[in-house]
Amino acid sequence: MDIFSLAVTDKQILSGGGSPAIKVHSTTDPEFPLVQSIDDAHEIGCHHIVTDGTGTRAVSAGFDGKIKIWSCQDGYWAVDQNLSGGVCPSLTNCHMLMRIQPT
Repeated sequence: MDIFSLAVTDKQILSGGGSPAIKVHSTTDPEFPLVQSIDDAHEIGCHHIVTDGTGTRAVSAGFDGKIKIWSCQDGYWAVDQNLSGGVCPSLTNCHMLMRIQPT
């Protein structure tokens, strides 16, 4: 599987790529074990993922043009809000949309 984007928090690494799943690995263990697989996060893969400074929110952009907002509770990620319908018509627009400011 190809990895196109990585995002980090103080305890985890999130990766997105050609697979529909976003993978979450722990950084608290030296072997970086997979702790969560968010299956079907994006139908045809994820090209960008970013996290905020607190490590509790993330935004991912899929090749299908959908942007998804994620929240993390107790180390577990779940979709928070799903935006679609031409929200991310080009990679340039996705770069601008994916700036997250801590709340």
